[in-house]
Amino acid sequence: MGAMNTNEYFQAGLAAVFAKMSLEGEKSSQLIEAEEQMRKHAWESGHIDYLGKDSFDNILKKLQASMAQSATTPTDAPPGIFSLYCVI
Repeated sequence: MGAMNTNEYFQAGLAAVFAKMSLEGEKSSQLIEAEEQMRKHAWESGHIDYLGKDSFDNILKKLQASMAQSATTPTDAPPGIFSLYCVI
């Protein structure tokens, strides 16, 4: 068996997350991290969750919070789009 392409790797990761998923209680930090990695992969592949975490309202809130913070705390450089994505 050869090396997995990105889509196969993503699907294998998704299967692993579902296999470890618990339907009761709080999410583990590992599950949260896996979900964020899947979301990042989906975002980078052009599959944006327009109605969920990647909605315009959530992005606008993050931009406003970042601008408010930068107004009170000067920095050398503004955050990149990836740093905005990670916190949304």
